[in-house]
Amino acid sequence: MEGFAPYSNTFTLYGNDSTGHMLAIQNFSTTTLAFVRPGHSTSECGVASAVMLVAPGDYVDMKALYGVPKTGLPLGILACRQYDGTIPASVFSR
Repeated sequence: MEGFAPYSNTFTLYGNDSTGHMLAIQNFSTTTLAFVRPGHSTSECGVASAVMLVAPGDYVDMKALYGVPKTGLPLGILACRQYDGTIPASVFSR
């Protein structure tokens, strides 16, 4: 298999409480992640204008990714990473 491995996650507060806000997301993986911008899909992970690259340990804030300083919860996230033959246990969380 070659190309990009897609990921999706929905961030919620414990108990699916929807009163919180997301300010930023940290990349806890050991490889750069391509966070998919609104209006795009994981099939466009190789298209620079469709994604925001976030290096291991770095953050992406909601203003940069979505154009707003914070987003409500729950929040669905799409991301991709270059497929290297491995499947990491976790790529993002917080």
